[in-house]
Amino acid sequence: MVTKGFSAPEVERTYARARDLCQQMGDTPQLFQVLRGLWRFYQVGKSLQTAHALAAQCFSLAQRLQDVACLLEAHEVLGITLYHLGEWVPARTHFEQGMALYDPQQHRSLAFLYGEDPGVACLSRTAHVLWACLAIRSRPWSAYVAHSP
Repeated sequence: MVTKGFSAPEVERTYARARDLCQQMGDTPQLFQVLRGLWRFYQVGKSLQTAHALAAQCFSLAQRLQDVACLLEAHEVLGITLYHLGEWVPARTHFEQGMALYDPQQHRSLAFLYGEDPGVACLSRTAHVLWACLAIRSRPWSAYVAHSP
């Protein structure tokens, strides 16, 4: 991932193999991390529908594990995917639920695992959703349509 990026074919193959191995062991936090890695692969331009399915799997797994850290991350990844799919209201709900779960002392180390602080990510993405909703409401639709000469 470091040299070729999250969307390299090798990333998908590696995470798919890791998923197969983890599924043999059952619901584990390692499976959650693998599903989240696959989610990122698809989220960065491969397929938002597949990314959404993987985010939903992360969410279901986090609930089954009853792991607050996984659930926090699951709210974030599901919110991100919904945001990119244009589903801003449910995205905002997931970001706000993620913020409600966030404890800086307990979850700060997740930034080292996933590359960003999930509390800060949920907060900033909530701001993006609110900004987008406000921008849409305050401007006429014609402002968003490109006019040809």
